[in-house]
Amino acid sequence: MEGLLKNTLKTINDDEFIDRNRMGSNTFTRSRKLSFKTLITSLIGFTKPGVQTEIDRFFKTLSKTPSSFESVSRSAFTQSRKKLKTEAFIELNVQQLRYFQNHAPYQNSWEGKLVIAIDGSQLNLAYSDELMESFGGV
Repeated sequence: MEGLLKNTLKTINDDEFIDRNRMGSNTFTRSRKLSFKTLITSLIGFTKPGVQTEIDRFFKTLSKTPSSFESVSRSAFTQSRKKLKTEAFIELNVQQLRYFQNHAPYQNSWEGKLVIAIDGSQLNLAYSDELMESFGGV
């Protein structure tokens, strides 16, 4: 897992990756709160709450102390997001899949398909021989 995260950060910090995935040569060149790396990292970490809630949560996590917490407005975030090509996430996805295939300590398949992601939700199923045979049990 650590290697996968390092690989993501390495890709996000790569100047050629940035150049390929910004809307123009002038975007993400000035020092701002929402740099290219910060924008992508925040978008990757978003869950279901509203945009402003997620932005505040992200910047609060980045701040060194609670008193130094500064966020950005929803409008600033939206404007920065418009300067980012959607292909950045496609490229990151392909890069991560390739990294996983080359570095995974073991690779499981399910019904002939490679399992590369799982949902962390827990769901209790009623006991049945068929479920035990298909999925095993604890």
